[in-house]
Amino acid sequence: MRHVEKAPKKNIFAWNDCVVLFFLFLAAMNFNTWYAYCVFVAFALFLVLGNTHLRMDSGLVPLIFLSLSILLFDPYYQDSLTAMLKAFIFPMCYFMGYNLPSGETDLQGAEKATEKVIFTLALGTWMHLALNMVSNWSEESGRNTIDFWTGSVLSATNQAALAVMMIGFAIAIFLGSYSFKWKLSAIGLIAVVLIYNLRLGGRTIFFLTLVALVGGLLYQAVFLRRSKRFFASALAIVVLLGLVLWAYTQNLFGIQDFVVNSNFYERFFGEQSTELDDDGRLEKKLKYLPKLFTYPWGGAHIREEIGGYAHDLYLDTYDEAGLFAFAFVIVLVIGAIRKMLIVLRSQTVGRNTKLLLACVFLVLNIEFWVEPILAGVPWLLACFCVIYGATARLSRLSRRNRIVESVS
Repeated sequence: MRHVEKAPKKNIFAWNDCVVLFFLFLAAMNFNTWYAYCVFVAFALFLVLGNTHLRMDSGLVPLIFLSLSILLFDPYYQDSLTAMLKAFIFPMCYFMGYNLPSGETDLQGAEKATEKVIFTLALGTWMHLALNMVSNWSEESGRNTIDFWTGSVLSATNQAALAVMMIGFAIAIFLGSYSFKWKLSAIGLIAVVLIYNLRLGGRTIFFLTLVALVGGLLYQAVFLRRSKRFFASALAIVVLLGLVLWAYTQNLFGIQDFVVNSNFYERFFGEQSTELDDDGRLEKKLKYLPKLFTYPWGGAHIREEIGGYAHDLYLDTYDEAGLFAFAFVIVLVIGAIRKMLIVLRSQTVGRNTKLLLACVFLVLNIEFWVEPILAGVPWLLACFCVIYGATARLSRLSRRNRIVESVS
């Protein structure tokens, strides 16, 4: 029998791309609160380390105008040269996402690159959350625990934002056609998020996990038309939940005691509990609306009058940076969703990649409606821009493949 050597696996990322990815990982982690500086370093290295086939598309245009609007109307970005440069982080991130890995690549390579970019960013945010969890494990405090980098209190909502991308990534891995090792890793990653959320006492993380699971299952069944995978995933979820429920009722490893004594249980089921649907965010949003015409040019005047954020990307961007920034951030999100839908409808992109993008885009866009992104967690919007860039590139290559196939 003739021996046939296996072709070596193609390395999608060259060493220079890996260096850029490392600094994007640090930016996603908000390393020592230097996320902006990590993006600056990543972008500088990206430009000088041999990237000779750089491309751009129309998706970069609204991001540039968003940055200009932020620079002109948000006083925070006018304090210093560094602050002015921070306003342009979002187009920088899109440009890197669109061109990683460097040079032209085929569709399959672009898929792998997109998956690795998302994993890098999700792991970065997850690492920050895990560091906070470990450093606060033995401390007895309320929901707002101490941040690992700053040593000061970080709100539970800001910490919940650290979990969003990993929720989308881990759920997609669990539901997709991946090896048992990857699925087990996904369960472990999401378990850390859920366990720490019992300390944070928030509802957003549990809600996003449920939405990602249901959304991922429906996408498999309806759009990917994979009924066997749907039933296999649903069965795996039922078995896993059954094991967790059994462990809870048996108080295995003290799990029941841990849950009952958690901030989450006390907040929603304890003696002074509040209803799960008792949330003042909608009320805040409604208070913002009548004042939009009074303060169209930003400056955070509405927040000062109302006494808090609107808790969404759009209204808070309007308040911080004015009408034009509000319009361009809407164009940004719509453009990203449009590119994502092109990929999801593509007949040439793999199912795992589609499922990953569907889950990650779903949880990120829900998060955009519940937190003040630009003012509170701008690094999350920067990560979204990197993913948007990678998705836009994947969209271009998938359409090119479709044209080539139709001609041939």
